[in-house]
Amino acid sequence: MHYFPKEHFGPKEFRRMVYQTRIRQEQDAIFGAFDCPDGNQVISNRSRSNTPIQALNLFNSNFILQQSEILASRLQRDFPDSLKQQIDHAFLALHGKRPDEHEMQISKALVQSDGHASLCRALYNSSRFIFIF
Repeated sequence: MHYFPKEHFGPKEFRRMVYQTRIRQEQDAIFGAFDCPDGNQVISNRSRSNTPIQALNLFNSNFILQQSEILASRLQRDFPDSLKQQIDHAFLALHGKRPDEHEMQISKALVQSDGHASLCRALYNSSRFIFIF
């Protein structure tokens, strides 16, 4: 039997990565870039790194693109008449805070030029969302 990594994700997979199924002997598209240890060996520590490949993986992964579209649709559905409320809610949902004036201005410009999904994608890939400070 051969394992084929998922390319499309549904509600059953919308959870923290620690709970995802990990198949031994297979490089996963998401885990592989993040120092995932070899599944065939027992190790007590995993190496840590921060590389451009990790950032590119997050920015371009099918999972992040899909999640950005889902959040963008939800923002437009829940706040159809107010771009400010859409941006406020996106920041609250992903960063736990409201955007400051500068963040609001650049977020409005991004939505107007590239759409809601681009804003959501940028917020998902921000240091504030990825790292716990």
